[in-house]
Amino acid sequence: MGMSFLHITSQARAGSPQSHRGCRAAKGKANPGVRGEKRNSTLVLGLLVIAGAVGGCSGPDMNAVANRLRQENLEQKRQIGDLQDKLKNRDATIEDLQRHFATNTPPLPTLPPERLADVFTAARLEIQGQTDSADLADGKRGFRVFIRTYADDGQIVPAAGTLTIEAFELPAAPAVPRRIGTWTFTPQEMKKNWYTGLGLNHFALNCPWTSPPALANITFKVRLNDALTGLTLEAQLDKKMSLVVPAGN
Repeated sequence: MGMSFLHITSQARAGSPQSHRGCRAAKGKANPGVRGEKRNSTLVLGLLVIAGAVGGCSGPDMNAVANRLRQENLEQKRQIGDLQDKLKNRDATIEDLQRHFATNTPPLPTLPPERLADVFTAARLEIQGQTDSADLADGKRGFRVFIRTYADDGQIVPAAGTLTIEAFELPAAPAVPRRIGTWTFTPQEMKKNWYTGLGLNHFALNCPWTSPPALANITFKVRLNDALTGLTLEAQLDKKMSLVVPAGN
């Protein structure tokens, strides 16, 4: 009786060969419902990965990038232009000082740099775009030249001094430019021709013709020896005139 019980128990623990084969078959034979759920989960996961990849590949807003680059380029051009103006004015000042030394003419006395730093001084000269040919007073014809002077921070300051305006006619190459005239104004004359009404804030100077231009394209060159600082400022403007009188008239 005891042996029979032990024999039965050992068989139950070990299991019969048929029972092992049944278990292996059950394990190897997947449930169709479970296999379908796994396939659906894999599909959903793949779609999520693709959606994330597509969203990541969309990249930044190209319009915003282009606008930012355009603004940066404009700012760099402005800074380069300011530096070029400063270099040009520095070279003009050096040339003017050299001319004074060469002729033994002392330069104009001025304030020391530490005093000049406390006041508004001109750092840039500009010929305005409305400069044009015009009918001047007393029945004369000539150029009406508009000029502004600016401080370092861009504010308009009425800087006066000895001002020289030159105008050149620009024929087609290979002909050389022809000087139409040169006009010089004293500090007192500049003060008389400073206009502030209606927000103008500029010098307006009459330059009557001694030799009328035959061509419309004119180049103006302006040079100011600042009476306060002793610095020399220069500017240039290429302009197509609206009124041209044939030579000889």
